[in-house]
Amino acid sequence: MGVHLKEGQLFPDPPSFAEADFDRAKATGGAMPLLFEWYKWTGLVANQIASLDPASPGYRRLPSVETAVLRGLMNRASRLMIANLRLASFQKHAEAIRLLNRSICETAVMVQWLCHSGSGEPFRRYLAKGLDAELRLKANIDQNIRDRGGQILVIEKRMLAAIENLCDLAQLTEADVKSTKPLPDFASMLRTLGHDDLAYTVMQRLGSHAVHGTWPDLLLHYLDLEDETFVLTDNVIAPEGTEFVASATVVLEAVAAHARFVVTDEEFASDIAQVAQDAIEEIVRIHRLTSGDDYSAA
Repeated sequence: MGVHLKEGQLFPDPPSFAEADFDRAKATGGAMPLLFEWYKWTGLVANQIASLDPASPGYRRLPSVETAVLRGLMNRASRLMIANLRLASFQKHAEAIRLLNRSICETAVMVQWLCHSGSGEPFRRYLAKGLDAELRLKANIDQNIRDRGGQILVIEKRMLAAIENLCDLAQLTEADVKSTKPLPDFASMLRTLGHDDLAYTVMQRLGSHAVHGTWPDLLLHYLDLEDETFVLTDNVIAPEGTEFVASATVVLEAVAAHARFVVTDEEFASDIAQVAQDAIEEIVRIHRLTSGDDYSAA
């Protein structure tokens, strides 16, 4: 099942606020209530674009595995955003939110890169990348079976069948995976999409702190300095409104790219992209409105 392309409203109404809400946010520098609602709306929009029905006459005819990849990635972004909203509702868990935000950004950029690069080989490269690790595991299992003189354990039989099924569903053989050109790295993808090195640094390198537990991450989330002694901190670090800016805008860019790639009616696709762009501009406006003099000359 899915949402059929048709005339009418595809997405829920965007958030609306009273002028007093903006005045309060500007005075306090607290954009969280406003950005929280925009983040929630973005997650819903990502889910709706993922739910477009490939069987609809207005949906571009693509190999089924390619539509599955795009829909799955957009659904992933949506569900991770919903998880972030749940964490943020407790006014803590900023460390986990930042970790998830990096995954959300990577997912959204992958959607954009695939749509930009076109059907065929780019999707094959994406699929092969994921299957490579599975085939490495298969090689380990096969070697263990040989070492035992051909005896197969029940768990090994189950794992080998699962790996074979993954390859079958991707419509790739083991030889296909090995011969497929690797995916470009994240920085190269961003450059292809027109982003500068700062975007890579913010999304990937700084995002790595939360993923890998670097020294800056420890000091930000897990350690504090009291009387020249390091002490442990609890998970009471509340997320800031800025947590909901970058990932939301990147997901909205993915929504626009996805629409332009799969929707055959160019005017309808442009309308969807414009809704996404308008939302991006409003999210950025709210962020700047509540950023004080951060963007003024020092």
